Amino acid sequence: MSEQGGLNVERTRAAERYRPERVRILLVAQMPPVVEAPDPPRYFYFENVTKHDHLFRAVARGVLGIEPDRSNKATWLARLCDEGVFLIDLKSDPLDPRPLTDFVPSLVERCRLLAPERIILIKADVYDAAFGALRAAGLPVSNVRIPFPSSGRQREFGEAFAAALSTEGEQPLDSGSAGGQRRPPQMIDPEHGLYLKAHGHGNERRFARLFREVWRQLPIQDRDSMLAHWANWSPADEHGMGHVSVSLENLSRLRHDRAVGDCAGMGMELKFYARVVDQLPDPLVRYVIAHELAHVLQVSRGQQLSPPTGHPLGDKVAYLTNPVEPEADSIARTWGFDGVGFDRWLAHYVRWDSLPPDPY
Repeated sequence: MSEQGGLNVERTRAAERYRPERVRILLVAQMPPVVEAPDPPRYFYFENVTKHDHLFRAVARGVLGIEPDRSNKATWLARLCDEGVFLIDLKSDPLDPRPLTDFVPSLVERCRLLAPERIILIKADVYDAAFGALRAAGLPVSNVRIPFPSSGRQREFGEAFAAALSTEGEQPLDSGSAGGQRRPPQMIDPEHGLYLKAHGHGNERRFARLFREVWRQLPIQDRDSMLAHWANWSPADEHGMGHVSVSLENLSRLRHDRAVGDCAGMGMELKFYARVVDQLPDPLVRYVIAHELAHVLQVSRGQQLSPPTGHPLGDKVAYLTNPVEPEADSIARTWGFDGVGFDRWLAHYVRWDSLPPDPY
């Protein structure tokens, strides 16, 4: 076997170690990096890469919301696997001189076998070569063109990748459906009638899925405490949970406060800002949901969420020094949801003043 052939086998074996049992998001890159002597080979799934590795770092940042450390790449690869993320190359051998279009039929078959929920094409020439064929084959390919995250295009990659992760390939609910009728709410906990109200302001299907994942991971006693609190405050309606409001909305109030989530009305209202939630990586959305549910648990235990008025340094200082916020973070962590990197992600990717106007 040639040296290049042996390297191709190594790449295949490395990728298989981190192939999810169920591929949720399939990333299609152009090809592995060409070996540049005397440097060791680089590849997305090689665990010991000491420099460059632009694509892996950008994907980990976008999916996991973290800044990956080169010393523990295997940890982050395992986290990507846990999230159902898998990467393949359109052309597996970087020394093969044939054009990218020659590899598209094989790519279509590989995508069918992997059966992902969504396919994201990385690099403009990959998109140009493969998008039409994948769409014609009925595969769930994103129509977002994403540049390779090098040569100063990391921010552009991050914004486009966030858009592809959040809204493409998974049809967002709109405010109406055939015949002008509003679509039904997205169920979160069918047994107890907990649901996400349909406003059509964001990717409600994705958000409901993430909310369900968080809700099911909570300890039973904490869920029961919240359910009892909700039941005591409101009779059930036709959907089951009365006036409990869980919604993904574009609210000017949330934008004004630069808040991604909000728990109000004695824990009866959970509102999440759609424009930002749709951009957040899944782990950070789960963290925001867990944080707001932790506030519901606090209220169910008799705690007051709003800080006392009349702080000598003003209401803003009163809010920032309010112990319920760090306590909610602590509760979320005990449930397995950590907000590490959340503030840094918002500062890096969200331009609050540049977001489109909100309807109310």
